[in-house]
Amino acid sequence: MSRLVGRPNLGALVFNDDGTVGAIYTDTVAGYLRDLSPSGHVEVLRASDVEPEDGGWAARIRSWVPGGEVTLPVTEHRTAALAAEVRYLEEVL
Repeated sequence: MSRLVGRPNLGALVFNDDGTVGAIYTDTVAGYLRDLSPSGHVEVLRASDVEPEDGGWAARIRSWVPGGEVTLPVTEHRTAALAAEVRYLEEVL
């Protein structure tokens, strides 16, 4: 059973039964990781990219993320694509 510590959108960490910790990287999470690093190995993996596509912006979710590789719908503004990316990751991670 996973345990959530923190607050979503501000830097929540999810502690998994297998000993791994999941999070959507934010400045707050970076501080948590600095605190955790003396106690073990810390590895940060990129789950997605937001890039220009078809005259707008789209988030591409990497294949290792639950749900597999996905390209989210193209948005006009990068900030909208970033927000869609975070919403998607919060749902699947």
